[in-house]
Amino acid sequence: FYPPKKVKTAYTIPSTVLRICKRAFQDAELLESITIPASVNTINFEALRGMGKLTNVTFEEASSIQKLGVRVFRFCHALKEITLPSSLIEISDAFSQCNGLEKINMPNGSKLKEIKNSAFSMTPNLEEFNFLGSCDLTQIGTNAFANCTKLKTFDFPKSVTSIGRNAFSGCSSMSYVKFAPDAAIVSFGEGSLADCGLTSIDIPEKVSKIEREAFRNCKVL
Repeated sequence: FYPPKKVKTAYTIPSTVLRICKRAFQDAELLESITIPASVNTINFEALRGMGKLTNVTFEEASSIQKLGVRVFRFCHALKEITLPSSLIEISDAFSQCNGLEKINMPNGSKLKEIKNSAFSMTPNLEEFNFLGSCDLTQIGTNAFANCTKLKTFDFPKSVTSIGRNAFSGCSSMSYVKFAPDAAIVSFGEGSLADCGLTSIDIPEKVSKIEREAFRNCKVL
């Protein structure tokens, strides 16, 4: 475990490390930057919890991480932007209560398949979720971005097939969403885009089901 009061602002995890254990860096409040080597394949429960000054997280290229543990970055309030590794196949609530987080980037060639239920419903200041190229995303779960009131837009990868119940409910600043002309999406879940600030939307051709109240209270749509 990393000594929480160690007087150091940057740390590179040794390339011999395969796993970051539960709460390994908890309350390492002086660290501002951490580099995670390609050798790391697992980051466990709340591994970086409470790193109050953390502003920079770098995943080395060729990362093998496929999943982030539950609430890995919980209470990392200074973290404003992060680029996740392309190897990641799912995102759950790793950023729960990261109140300063504004921007998440997914790199070109991302293998991300699923954004899990309630993944960002406790990330209140998220403004951007960017896909910087191709991505394998197929599912966006129930309440995934619910009540992200500062989220401005969402550009859905063409591979997305379903948007879960209340996935973007309450995203009141989200005025625009974009789908590819050949989008694979077939269904909008119940309340999936309810209470949003949408001004217009083009429904892709393959959509066969729009559940009830999918666009509830979209008052300017």
